[in-house]
This record gives sequence, structure tokens and C-alpha cells, in this order.
Amino acid sequence: RHALDSRPAEHLRTYGHDFEQRMASVGFEVQVIRPGDLVPADDQARFGIAGPAAGAIFMGTKQP
Repeated sequence: RHALDSRPAEHLRTYGHDFEQRMASVGFEVQVIRPGDLVPADDQARFGIAGPAAGAIFMGTKQP
């Protein structure tokens, strides 16, 4: 985290590399969305979503 980031520490959570599998194991259909899926590579740095720290979005849906 950046030194000037004033958000509380609990604002960011760290999950293990098995997060996708753990969600799927309890019945979620998981879609992993990475920065490259959203914007071209040249825009990723401009939007602050470049590099390994950008991570991914895990969208879980579950049928009733």
C-alpha cells in the first residue's frame, strides 16, 4: 500500500491463491476478471490497474 493511502487497514483483504477454488467448492460459479479484460495494456498504467498488485476481480454467482 502507498504511504499516503489513509484508508483503514481492514479496507483491503488478502486471500490465498486458492480463493477461486474455495468459492467453487461451496457452489459458486466463478468468473475471474483481470485488468487486461477491461482495458488495453497502454491504459492500465494510466488507470492504476497495471502490474501484479492490480490483482483480479472474482465475481461469484450462485443459482438458487
